[in-house]
Amino acid sequence: MRLAIVSQPFDGVLPPNQNSIGIWTNEVARRLAARHDVTVYLQSNDTLKTKRDLDGVHYFPISLRPDDILQRRWSPGPDADPLVPAYARRRHWLGYALQVAWDLRRRGCDVAHVLNSHQFAPTLKLFHPSLRVVLNMRCEWLSQLDRGLIGRHLRAVDRIVGCSTHVTGLIEARFPDFADRCRTLPNAIDTETFVPLSNRAEPPPVRLLFVGRVSPEKGVHVLIEAMKRVTQVRPDVRLDVVGGMSQLPGNYLVDISDDPLVSDLARFYGTETLGYSDLMKSGVEQAGLGHVIAFHGQLPYAEVVAHLQNADLLINPSLSEAFGRGPVEAMACGTPVICAATGGMTDTVDDGVTGLLTAPGNAEALAAAILALLADPGRLAAMGFAGRRRAVELYSWDAVVRDLESIYTEMTDRD
Repeated sequence: MRLAIVSQPFDGVLPPNQNSIGIWTNEVARRLAARHDVTVYLQSNDTLKTKRDLDGVHYFPISLRPDDILQRRWSPGPDADPLVPAYARRRHWLGYALQVAWDLRRRGCDVAHVLNSHQFAPTLKLFHPSLRVVLNMRCEWLSQLDRGLIGRHLRAVDRIVGCSTHVTGLIEARFPDFADRCRTLPNAIDTETFVPLSNRAEPPPVRLLFVGRVSPEKGVHVLIEAMKRVTQVRPDVRLDVVGGMSQLPGNYLVDISDDPLVSDLARFYGTETLGYSDLMKSGVEQAGLGHVIAFHGQLPYAEVVAHLQNADLLINPSLSEAFGRGPVEAMACGTPVICAATGGMTDTVDDGVTGLLTAPGNAEALAAAILALLADPGRLAAMGFAGRRRAVELYSWDAVVRDLESIYTEMTDRD
């Protein structure tokens, strides 16, 4: 088959500047290229000026200049309706979509796999009516944004793929007419890079780890409150916070969510003094936990792996999580996890086997779970072994690509 993966215009796809969706795009494309003709559409960058064919994949650079001009001309200003934001409209990144659509038709591609950008689908089908469009959702936008707007876009989509049963289920419930087009395909990780240490040292202090963006929806404030309780019982515990300090724009989640726990996060927006990450750091110092909690910011990939391998527990208290990559990477490293029972993490974490699930937003329950596992080293070790086994069986790149190919084959053979 002639396959195309259409990245989001802002995704970093090629190393070393990759985001999580960019990593997925690059890893999947390289594996598909062993059996198919694969093109990846992505924003133009310096690497692509010298080489466009890597590991059997053709990388097609798309100029963002037309969209710079179009966005200046249209300049929608503040969104009047939070459920119809500018980023969900067809004209958003229209220049990018038009360039992709033209080349898809020129190449005669059979399938276009679009990451999150549902508004691209009608444009791609307009230029190439026989094209099969797979829309891969890594967030809950289809169930959160204006139903009429999303429904019009979905009419041009042949398969809707959610990254967890949580995301897929929300889409099926809101759009029952499209339920037969829905499939679930989990994210994947490199189970040959994320591996347990063979001779891991166990010196004090006890290491807890959070990996993710320091943003309100990730629940770092809940974790800090839990740590106040944990350190009263276990003063030897330390927490490393690894991840970028950028706060997710409110109109991407908080303004459009009907979950009261998520909507309540609006209190962290609109402040004129400190952003969320600064508030968290300030709160840690005020609580006298500066020697306990360390903020490391965004780290190179290899350093993240090392943190996961050396942690005693990974903690993910997210209030909204479509999939939750960090817990799966931790399990692959043999590190047990404690996560909020939120979104895709209810798929990935086998509660009581590979880790524990706690009530979202409940710092007291989170602290109790942390203390309970730290008090039972045998249970911790058993969870680490079970997590490694689960990660390899369900979330390796080869397993996920095999399932993805079956979606492509089913769609092209039967529809």
